[in-house]
Amino acid sequence: MDEPFGALDAKVRSSLAQWLREIHSRLGTATLFVTHDQNEAIEISDRIVVINRGRVEQIGGGEEVYDKPSTRFVASFIGNVNILEGFLDKERISFSGVEETLAASGRGGSGPVVILVRPEELSLRKLGESGENLFPGTVQTVSYRGSFFQVEVRVGEMVLRAVEEKRNFHRNEWREGERVGVSLEGWQYFEVPEGHEEIREKLRQLGYIE
Repeated sequence: MDEPFGALDAKVRSSLAQWLREIHSRLGTATLFVTHDQNEAIEISDRIVVINRGRVEQIGGGEEVYDKPSTRFVASFIGNVNILEGFLDKERISFSGVEETLAASGRGGSGPVVILVRPEELSLRKLGESGENLFPGTVQTVSYRGSFFQVEVRVGEMVLRAVEEKRNFHRNEWREGERVGVSLEGWQYFEVPEGHEEIREKLRQLGYIE
C-alpha cells in the first residue's frame, strides 16, 4: 500500500491505523505499507525499513529505530529531534556560546560532532539546581499542545525544544524570558569528520533546517 492514508485527517488516519493493525493481526499476511509519516510508521508497523535516497539506513521495530537509531539520518528522520553542533575533546563536548560542557565518558578523540536529543529527553529545572549535563538557558516560547506543553529554550547559540506533560508544566509554570536549567537526560552522538557545514547542507536538502 502506497500512502493510503495520505489525504485523510488526523482522527480518521488514527482510526484506520488501528483497524489496519487488527486486520493484519487477524489475517496474518505480510503487508508492505509505504508512508512519509514517521508516527504512522511507528504505530502501524511490526518492522520498519528506513530508506534514504534508495539506500536502506536501518531495519527494526518502531522502538528500536526511535530509541537506537543506527545513523544520523534515522535519528533526525524518525520523530522530532534537536540537532546540536558541538566539538569533542577529552571526553567533553563543548558548544558555541556555552560555558558548560557535556560529559561524553568513553568517547575518545577530538573533532566536530552532532548531538541529537529528543524533546522528551530534555528536562527543565529551576535555575541554580545542580546536576551533570545541565545548561542555563532562557525560555523563548511556550506553546500549549493539548496533552502537553512545548517549551523552546535558548542555550548559547542554540534553541532547544522540550516537551512537558501538563502536570509537570503546571508545577513550574515556565514563562517566556524566564531563566531555567536544561538537563540532557539522553542523547545520540555522531562524529562528523566532514565538518558541520556539510552536515547543515544535507539537513537543509532534507528539509530539517532552513
